[in-house]
Amino acid sequence: MARLSRLKYNLIVVGVALGIIASGMTAFLIKNQNLIMLAHQLIFEQKIRLTSNTDSLPTRKKTVTFDELTYNVIQPPKIAYSSELQAMVDELVNLAKAKGLSTQSLSISLIDLSNSNYPSFAGYQDKQPKFPASVAKLFWMVIFYEQIGKGILSDEAAFESEMYKMIQKSDNESASRIVDLLTQTKSGVALEEEAYKPWLNQRESLNQFFQKAGYKDINISQKNFPIPYLSLDRPQGRELQMRGNPDRPIRNKMTTTQAARLMYEIFTDQAVSPKYSQKMQQLLIRDLRPEVWRQEQYNSIEGFLGEFLPLDRVEFASKVGWTSDSREDVAFISTKDGKTQYILVIFAEDTAYAEDWEIFPEMSLVLFNRMVARNSNTNKPGF
Repeated sequence: MARLSRLKYNLIVVGVALGIIASGMTAFLIKNQNLIMLAHQLIFEQKIRLTSNTDSLPTRKKTVTFDELTYNVIQPPKIAYSSELQAMVDELVNLAKAKGLSTQSLSISLIDLSNSNYPSFAGYQDKQPKFPASVAKLFWMVIFYEQIGKGILSDEAAFESEMYKMIQKSDNESASRIVDLLTQTKSGVALEEEAYKPWLNQRESLNQFFQKAGYKDINISQKNFPIPYLSLDRPQGRELQMRGNPDRPIRNKMTTTQAARLMYEIFTDQAVSPKYSQKMQQLLIRDLRPEVWRQEQYNSIEGFLGEFLPLDRVEFASKVGWTSDSREDVAFISTKDGKTQYILVIFAEDTAYAEDWEIFPEMSLVLFNRMVARNSNTNKPGF
């Protein structure tokens, strides 16, 4: 089959070349658009076939319909609003404003966990859906451990490397393979309607998993790009097809409230099970020592919520996102004595934030100092 596909590809390329020579470039482009599109599609399909190694991942141990899978924490947590925390959040908003940054594109969620019996929260535009970039990987991790816990996936150890790279390195290739595995789908050329509908339903099972548990309208069904092993620097084929109208494309979206809720459920041992919550906590922990994170050009500390924190006083876990026009971070922050523990989520969907490598660290340090002062009399062990 691969040999036949290569033969087809070679014949089409030869035909295209002869057509250009015989007809002239302009006339050819006008009269032979279908042939060019076919050649382009075949090239893309060939890249997918030759470079994708999704099949090398272990398969499911048992069959399950996607409707059977639902996140185990079916109700949002009951957390009290705090005007004191709100004043701190407002201070962060004013800090951005003082730097000339847009506050319309900013969303913040804050949950104080220092008193585990009475958690409290505050936020700014925290119900406003925004593009999460690689924060979606936090949610895919939870679905992965749900499928492991239910015995749907066959061998947890076989995925350790992929999961580590997806969370610690924010690796898009590993994330692509994990999404394929969780949904039993693959990237590829655009599909006819009959094949596209079931493919899309399986991809959107990622959304349904959380939507049925109160994560209203969340969308985490689309991969992060670029994906080098698929030769995809942007959505193509069915990945582009699922985005709908190119003028108003459907994109991943979530609120900072939803990201903060999931981080809360992971760090209170509720996500999937205590055992798997603790596995996820370990994957999210970051080393704040500069001599460690500076070894990597692309890391989750520089320009994000952990960079300016006092590393001798803090235990830190996070999942970041970044694109050329957005910056996101979801962090669990605890003093080493456990007296101060909180979750801070900041999404900023604006090029100015993407290019500002100090605003997130500055916000985080200001809040840390306020939170330590607020909770100096509490007493709770660290994670």
